[in-house]
Amino acid sequence: MGFFNAVMYERLSAMQKSVRRNLPEDAGYWFLALVDDGFFGAATNRLKITAHEDIGVLDFQRVQFALRCLDDAILYHKAGNDAWRMMVMNALILLCEAKKTRAGNHLQAVCRGRYLNDKAEGAIKDVPDWALDMHTAKGKHLKRGLEHFFDQGARLVPSHKDIWEDEAKKHWFSGILNEPKKPSGKPEKNGKKGSDESQQKLY
Repeated sequence: MGFFNAVMYERLSAMQKSVRRNLPEDAGYWFLALVDDGFFGAATNRLKITAHEDIGVLDFQRVQFALRCLDDAILYHKAGNDAWRMMVMNALILLCEAKKTRAGNHLQAVCRGRYLNDKAEGAIKDVPDWALDMHTAKGKHLKRGLEHFFDQGARLVPSHKDIWEDEAKKHWFSGILNEPKKPSGKPEKNGKKGSDESQQKLY
């Protein structure tokens, strides 16, 4: 790594750590230093990663607006409009003051670690039985229908029963929602048009 790149990564690190510690003035200082060295793109990319790595779902409204501010800043910077500075600073205020969690990063490490360990041992998990509903080949072979789907495949955790659920199930079970298959336009062996078997019903 060359000296110039080493300085860039140190300043990127200082900017992100400042966001983590709720130090918007320091974060803004290091962002502008990066821009002065020609690393506007690297700085905005790091802030986008920071939004996901250090805040994520815990304060998603701030994350959403911060990402919008950064996207706007990129457009204005490209156009040569100095308003990008204000947009970046708004993003930094949002990210610094946001509630923080690294849960998303921790979860990806856990899931990847478990998968890679299983892969190395040749022991990839079997698909769970509750996933083998009427929409899968195994589920169809087991003749699983709507009752199994609503009992297992459509189970929601945590759940919230809406006011339309019972009536919707009534219509599905009655069969009235089963649309006739549309011709695919593809000729069969006897020259007649066949039906498109690839279409799945919406359940």
